[in-house]
Amino acid sequence: MIRILFIDDDPMAQNNLKMILIGKYLVSSAYTGQSGIETVQRTEQDVILLDIDLPDKDGLTVLKEIVALPAPPPVIMLTVSGDIPTIVQAIKTGAYDYIVKPYELPHLEAAIWRAAQNSELRKSYLPVHPEIDKIVGESPVMKAVKKLTHKYAVNDTPVLILGESGTGKELVARAIHRVSLRHKGPFIPLNCAAIQDTIVESELFGSEKGAFTGAVNKPGLFEQADNGTLFLDEIGEMSLSAQAKLLRVLETNEIMHVGGSQFIKLNIRIIAATNKNLKEEVNNKTFRNDLFYRLNVLEIKLPPLREREDDIPLLSAYFIKSISGNKKKISPEAVEKLKMHTWPGNVREFNNVLQRAVIVSDGDVIKQENIIFH
Repeated sequence: MIRILFIDDDPMAQNNLKMILIGKYLVSSAYTGQSGIETVQRTEQDVILLDIDLPDKDGLTVLKEIVALPAPPPVIMLTVSGDIPTIVQAIKTGAYDYIVKPYELPHLEAAIWRAAQNSELRKSYLPVHPEIDKIVGESPVMKAVKKLTHKYAVNDTPVLILGESGTGKELVARAIHRVSLRHKGPFIPLNCAAIQDTIVESELFGSEKGAFTGAVNKPGLFEQADNGTLFLDEIGEMSLSAQAKLLRVLETNEIMHVGGSQFIKLNIRIIAATNKNLKEEVNNKTFRNDLFYRLNVLEIKLPPLREREDDIPLLSAYFIKSISGNKKKISPEAVEKLKMHTWPGNVREFNNVLQRAVIVSDGDVIKQENIIFH
């Protein structure tokens, strides 16, 4: 049976939770932050529920001490509604997830179930070689991106990646997945801009034979991503109706096939990306406010190439090697010409320019005249 430690100084909340979860989970209680820490040190727990308001220490301090212990169990923070800065700080400190009070039982049980699955993964986890170095760049802004990518990878909270087209949002999403505890599970990408609204539900949630004309038994992308990561690229292009369906899955971690009658529990992580300003989309009523805050707990902003000029020599060497092997090099004059360009297409455009340069250049050196911009 899954063991839960509930750290909360409210006796009524303690009793209510034990009555609700009796027979499903083994719940033990701690009424102060210090007693909770001592309980974790001397007993094995699968999941910790930690209230933010405690009489002796604030919840964030308790969280910091728990995650510093060897092999700590996942911690779910219980926070006051609307306290977004506290939620962000909790996740950055190392909380596995958060539940807004007053919580609904299905949401709480879904969070506990996900955390328990993560706890099992932690016990069997063997460190893997990080793939952060595939994100090429040593400028200060890119070092900050790589640091966040590595830090967020060990968590299961949704990540929102922001940046112009061509900045490498999917590359960062894949790096998060490959460094995470889910690295053995699937990474399923979906371009939200390319899917028609009329079929989005069957594509995301799957269908059963006879649900609609031509329907067959088919798992959706959520089901395909079970025990792995679902990457929702261009999330800003998703319709409002599809956003509502996505929000429900994020809250319950359950889906139902189109034409189905039973809910299917899933264990997935959501990473979303967009080149839009979602705050403006919320103000314009084209993106749901509640979904924005659900997705935007952990955020990574990718800089455009024009703001990381110092990375151009390194990127040049990387792409030329990947395109030509070690057969070609680039002249200093050609590098300077690359630096002068504004790169509206960012790294994607940069790669295309260098592919052309490798093809049109004679000999083993790419010269300034081989750099052609369209």
